[in-house]
Amino acid sequence: MLSPDKVFIIFFRVIMQISIFYFFFMNINSFVYASESFDKTIEIKSFIKGLPLAKAQLKINVKKNKYKIQMTAKAIGFFSIFSSWSQQANSNGQFLNNSLVSHMYFSKDQRNKKEGHMKIDYSNDLPNLISAQPDPRNDKRRKIIEKEILKNVVDPIAGILNLGLKDKCKKNSDIFDGKRRYAIRSNLLRAEVLHSEFFLSDKIEAIKCSFRIIKIAGYTEKELKKFPTAGYLWLTKYSDTDLYFPVKLEIQSNWGNFISLIRERIDEDNESNYM
Repeated sequence: MLSPDKVFIIFFRVIMQISIFYFFFMNINSFVYASESFDKTIEIKSFIKGLPLAKAQLKINVKKNKYKIQMTAKAIGFFSIFSSWSQQANSNGQFLNNSLVSHMYFSKDQRNKKEGHMKIDYSNDLPNLISAQPDPRNDKRRKIIEKEILKNVVDPIAGILNLGLKDKCKKNSDIFDGKRRYAIRSNLLRAEVLHSEFFLSDKIEAIKCSFRIIKIAGYTEKELKKFPTAGYLWLTKYSDTDLYFPVKLEIQSNWGNFISLIRERIDEDNESNYM
């Protein structure tokens, strides 16, 4: 059975990836065809049963048809007493035919005295696992993934970004994270009003979407049972534009509901337009 700290790390990674997607994609219309560079920073805090678990910061840079995303995250509060977990992740690639195409993905995790990493090259037809610790190719619990289902996949971050909301949460994305092959499906549900929560202002008008994570190949038996399969996301309209941004994400688990609250970083001289 996966320990509570491992379960949390799994959920927080999913939350991070989905949060990156919605904030990034809702800005795409502003810069995808622009010649100037685009830079944004967002903050994310996650909770379970009201207790703070982790925080993260994401830096997003786009110049012409190339993008780069850098993320740092760490455990906070009560959870940090039992696990000094932290993560760094980088994703870069380019826009082709209105989609993000992965070139390189790297992530590094640390949990207490244990460290791990994953580096994948997506620049060819099939993804190439350059290095990993631990190496999933030596894990006898995992079945070898057939090459046929690895065609046209992207990294976890780019895969989330490609979902988009242009079709009202009705898109698919095919992803390979170095160990597992999976897909994400999303759907629009309804409009809702979010009331005051820590990290957010009062009475935010939002739309609610659902998403499903479809496990295709590369999972261990424990991962098939314990990894998240579905969740909800709330987005709010940005100022007087037609763009939407995420404010809340929720994933259910046996340990309680994991909730992530999201906002653009507020500079002293330039407050956010949607929080």
